[in-house]
Amino acid sequence: MITGRYHQIRAQLSYINHPVLGDVKYKSKELKNHIFLNSYFLEFDHPIKKERLKIFSCISFDERELNL
Repeated sequence: MITGRYHQIRAQLSYINHPVLGDVKYKSKELKNHIFLNSYFLEFDHPIKKERLKIFSCISFDERELNL
């Protein structure tokens, strides 16, 4: 998804039967009021400096803690 609108992403993933983990609005299991939607990579122009910024995210978790 290019727009980054997370409701659109959530709806599209639910439509293909792959809801975002923890998103009860779109038929996923509830997980302690958390929605597991994360951006791995963001790229945009800095609003003041006009430099191209690239940000990578590395979030890891132990899926056994989710009690699925």
